[in-house]
Amino acid sequence: RAAADKRPKHDLIKQASKWLADEIERLRKQRFAPLASEAQKIWEQLRCHSNVSLEDIQLAGDGTRRRVEVAVRVDDADAGLGVLSQGEVNALALSMFIPRATRAQSPFRFLIIDDPVQAMDPAKVDGLARVLADLAQSRQVIVLTHDDRLPNAIRRLGLPGRVIELARAESSVVTPHEVASPAVNALSSARAIAADDTLPERLKNRIVPGFCRLALEAALNDLAWATLLSQGRPHDAVEQELESATTLRKRAALALFGDADRAGEVPNRFSRRYGAWAAKAFNACNRGAHDEIPNAHALIDDIQRLIDELGPSRSAA
Repeated sequence: RAAADKRPKHDLIKQASKWLADEIERLRKQRFAPLASEAQKIWEQLRCHSNVSLEDIQLAGDGTRRRVEVAVRVDDADAGLGVLSQGEVNALALSMFIPRATRAQSPFRFLIIDDPVQAMDPAKVDGLARVLADLAQSRQVIVLTHDDRLPNAIRRLGLPGRVIELARAESSVVTPHEVASPAVNALSSARAIAADDTLPERLKNRIVPGFCRLALEAALNDLAWATLLSQGRPHDAVEQELESATTLRKRAALALFGDADRAGEVPNRFSRRYGAWAAKAFNACNRGAHDEIPNAHALIDDIQRLIDELGPSRSAA
């Protein structure tokens, strides 16, 4: 009789309990939805030419047995996570980690990621560089890596970034130093030669153009990557085109026009866009050490200026 008397209250408590559980689930999904949406956006940037699409991310399970369910499709067919390559798994993990680590409620305005490019193909590394550059607009982003593909991607995409190399000596003495781009290194060598008072001026004027050519070629290579990738070319096709462009003019044509066959138009393009000085400096580099130049210091300054005109980030570390 006592149980029967309390049954209405028991039913009411069960209804309240169910309502509370449903409301908790609704709020959990509501809070998780922006994270899932952001993860999908990041995946779209990271997957770069992958035929794997991330369809949905949901919280599943109950109580202490919670899990995340990820729905993926390959070539418009449902598939499981087992079809992902190791690089795609890493990209997916980053896609799900970054939104949680960068929530507005977080008091931390920095992000530290350890070796994220493992097993990633070049296209995904470029996608990662763009994702990190977007994050760096609102917080400090620190990436630790043994792989130089990420610094290379940042440089050739013209993204802001500072590269520091840590050298560990005996007794684990660590020495940091900034890593400059190939263009900066070549121009630094050219300036060192031009400033060497022990060398005759005539010798300087024959050596310096070679280093200036190396600097300009490095900057043009980076710009060619950016130009060809922006045209939708896959990475392997870009590599083949750069390997086939065996002259400085062809490299410049790829960088300026995306077409090596327009090599003959390069000097006029430099002259029209930047001035006669740019075409003159380019031609001096193109001749390399075959001809003596009148002034090594002036050529170095002109090449530095031309690299900056091609894109200020091309001459940055």
